[in-house]
Amino acid sequence: MRMRLAFGALCALGLSLALTIDGKSVIAATACDFLTGGGYIKPEPAVGNKANFAVAGGCKHGSFWGHLQYQDKLVTVKVHSITITGYQIADDVNARLICGTGQSDDGGNVDFRVRAKEAGEPGTDDEFDVQITKTMGGALVYTTFVAGVYHKVIGGNVQLHKPNASNTGDFGGTCPAIVSGGGGGPFTLTVSLASQSDASGNVTSTPPPIACTLVVSPPSPPTQTGVCSGPFAAGSTVTLRAFGNAGAGASFSPNCAPVAPDSGASAQCEIVMTMDETVTVTFGPTE
Repeated sequence: MRMRLAFGALCALGLSLALTIDGKSVIAATACDFLTGGGYIKPEPAVGNKANFAVAGGCKHGSFWGHLQYQDKLVTVKVHSITITGYQIADDVNARLICGTGQSDDGGNVDFRVRAKEAGEPGTDDEFDVQITKTMGGALVYTTFVAGVYHKVIGGNVQLHKPNASNTGDFGGTCPAIVSGGGGGPFTLTVSLASQSDASGNVTSTPPPIACTLVVSPPSPPTQTGVCSGPFAAGSTVTLRAFGNAGAGASFSPNCAPVAPDSGASAQCEIVMTMDETVTVTFGPTE
């Protein structure tokens, strides 16, 4: 009876007990804590890309609380939370899962799964990753969980706070599963070709298989032939090159970061595959 009372007193104080079972240390009991953080990460492998976040989560007065703001400007993904549905201990004693529902920048309803970890002060080696899925069906919209690599927090901090009197409640709730084994994909890149003043040309990708050709054949409008979509691994960088015919120029839109053209291309851009993407290439007379 005394052991039971002592164990309960420790739990009430927000402490945990480590037990050894079959040679493994496990957490027997712990009080719910809370986590806050903000800053930015650099989703790989896009050079110079930055994604900003502000996150919080925990238990309070018997229920979950928290928030998420996340924006990746390179792929125009922006999400803010509506409700928090889960707060769990992740794969590390200092890492937490914060999960909930939210709304994306296009007005769609989504579910999110955040893993955040405090690894030192001030903000040394802290980690943040997020997965966004559609509320209906769970299809992957966006993820930074690529190949099991956790992203380091840059210009910010993640703080795991000790329990206090308001942290009544239990770890748990619901979190979306990691889609496709923790990385998502492959994602589909679709290239749509357009013309101004009957200009024409073709587009190729590195790596393949994008190979689109826009030909002008009377009567107008121009006709498009070739394979204009294909699958790419999550997190991969796809380079698109446009070659205008008969002095025609080319431009990419949207979400395709321009880079200096090479190999005789009229225009060139790069896109990081973290979701299904559509890019429009417009051929027109050079200025």
